Amino acid sequence: MPFNDNIFDVVFCHTLFQHLKEPSEALKEIYRTLKPGGLVALRDDDSSSLILAPETPEMTKVLEIMKKIIAHKGGTPFVGKNYKHFLLESGFKNLIVTTSCECDSKLEDTKMRGKIAKELLTTFKNDATKLGWVTDDEMENLIKKSEEWGSDPRAFDAIIWCKAIGFKN
Repeated sequence: MPFNDNIFDVVFCHTLFQHLKEPSEALKEIYRTLKPGGLVALRDDDSSSLILAPETPEMTKVLEIMKKIIAHKGGTPFVGKNYKHFLLESGFKNLIVTTSCECDSKLEDTKMRGKIAKELLTTFKNDATKLGWVTDDEMENLIKKSEEWGSDPRAFDAIIWCKAIGFKN
């Protein structure tokens, strides 16, 4: 990072670490740039905790593709559960590691989730088809099914968010 040593009081990273190839290296850089007594706060969801209903083969495939894309691009869709390890490895002390759960049960919220899934799948379509995970037709069907899922009055989803705070001594 193009910052001097010991200049920040706080660094907050929200849904960043799941997309990084080297979370430990990023935390070492954050540690370097924090002032003594400074803190880092992290928050990422853990894709292995995602539940949704109704559970269909299409939506299971949607989730599988999203996890594969993150991993293919060098990220770790399950990084949150390893925050403690990464923070300790990077020199942070006095850790506070917790979780929370986010869920969508109102139709307006599940519609929004379905729309987000549709947009992500559209963005990842070329990669997923080039890598042979799905055909163009299958991807179009998954995009359609994501939006349909969000509009289903029975739709529900929940995911665990991993949260951690570490201090530089």
